[in-house]
Amino acid sequence: MESWSKSTFIEIEPYSRIVYTDAFSDADGHVNPDLPVMTITNEFLDTSEGTLFISRSEFPNEEALQQVVEMGAVEGFTSQLDRLEAIISQ
Repeated sequence: MESWSKSTFIEIEPYSRIVYTDAFSDADGHVNPDLPVMTITNEFLDTSEGTLFISRSEFPNEEALQQVVEMGAVEGFTSQLDRLEAIISQ
């Protein structure tokens, strides 16, 4: 399945943290106003076993969260993590 989004970076702390908004869009970057915009915070923490990746998604309200869950976002994000793991494992 192909999907598009438009991201706007809010904060970048090299090797530590990336914060950005993520909006659903079309292939040309036109944001879909009927779908929620979320704020994503990705953190990268050094541990004795390597790097711990923590990703948090914030929504404007519970209804927006439920809308994205019903669209299959949990499964979509999980599949992206599986793809990342496959690349890193090579």
